[in-house]
Amino acid sequence: MNTDNQSRFDYPRCLAIVSLGAVACTYFLAQGVAPLRAFAAVAAACSALAVLWALERRGGRAAVEPRKSGKSDFDWGMHYLRGFAIVAILLTHFFGCIGLRWVKSAFFSGSTVFFLFISGYLCQYLALRRPIDTLDYYRKKALNVFAPYLVWSTITIGVVLLTGQDRAGVVKPAEISWGALPNIYLLGWAQAPYWYIPFVLAFFLISPWLTRIRTSRLVWLTVVAFFAAICFPSRPKSHLVWEFTPTALRYVFFLWTYLIGFLYARLKDRIDPYLKSYAIPALLLALVLAIVAIFPKALKFYILSSSFRTSLQKFLFLIPALVLLIRLRNRKIWLFDALAKYSFTLFFTHDFFLRDFFQLNGRILAALHPTVLGIWLISLVLAAAFVGLNLLLAMLLKACLGRHSRYFIGA
Repeated sequence: MNTDNQSRFDYPRCLAIVSLGAVACTYFLAQGVAPLRAFAAVAAACSALAVLWALERRGGRAAVEPRKSGKSDFDWGMHYLRGFAIVAILLTHFFGCIGLRWVKSAFFSGSTVFFLFISGYLCQYLALRRPIDTLDYYRKKALNVFAPYLVWSTITIGVVLLTGQDRAGVVKPAEISWGALPNIYLLGWAQAPYWYIPFVLAFFLISPWLTRIRTSRLVWLTVVAFFAAICFPSRPKSHLVWEFTPTALRYVFFLWTYLIGFLYARLKDRIDPYLKSYAIPALLLALVLAIVAIFPKALKFYILSSSFRTSLQKFLFLIPALVLLIRLRNRKIWLFDALAKYSFTLFFTHDFFLRDFFQLNGRILAALHPTVLGIWLISLVLAAAFVGLNLLLAMLLKACLGRHSRYFIGA
């Protein structure tokens, strides 16, 4: 029976590799890469995928993982929160790129809070089900987080050298050298969003300890971290340099959001009944902070810095989002599930296409000369297309990589 399974040719995977090759070739040609160089690069990538596939078949097929059902022991709502977080990140970069920076500032800046909250929640949630083995936890984070990061940083370097283009938010060809590789990999230089991976890995180092401390101590630690973050005049931005003090301050600035994830996992049953009562006030206050962000000079907000204000706003947005997700905890919705499942892959891939959507947006506006409403409609359509394109690419990569995909794309 096993022999029959191994001899059966996987036509969908073959088609996925060919399709990915066609997509990559089209992308490189659109970037102005010489056809011969584009075909050679794509052929090399497809050959690597074919070799991985052959090694997988030679080693035998892995047992099929059971599909998650809609049973009450799996919280689909909290699973969907990962999709909510990655869409917020994608829209942050999308609206900032196409010129609607006030939309980014008002609604999406600071969405790192969502990812930190989820990371803390999931760590504590899993620890409540089974105590964490520290070494095994570090091993899984190395394979499932750091390994895909190394892969995509390397892919970024290859794409930049192949296209020879300077793109906003991506390492420039002139900046790539053997001496620069430690900074590129250890500080997240490859793409602007990649700073988050080296940053969050330090939080992962202390996570096993956080799962074991008493809840009362965790509460006090969270309160101290919250008020410490309020004291910052601006968000520390030291992720591109080797400086201890700014780097340490950046961890202090974000620590409270990570700890709240741990607290929510521990106290979820006690907190959830009260969330509905606070959802509308939290949403209204978040919208007030959005108005302040749109008109920063007219509506000066002296109590909180703009950086902390955006973080606080995202936490306020979390409250109505959690109320909605609680209602969905027993319902499987394909789109939400796909966004959550491929959230890490979307994080790695989306910056490749920002410049193309910026150019497409400019061409559409120049051709149509739309009204303000038209500009909004075009922006929303392009935003949906941007998210959809990255999701389709993630699904295609998953089909190409098979059971080893988690080590390459994080899904």
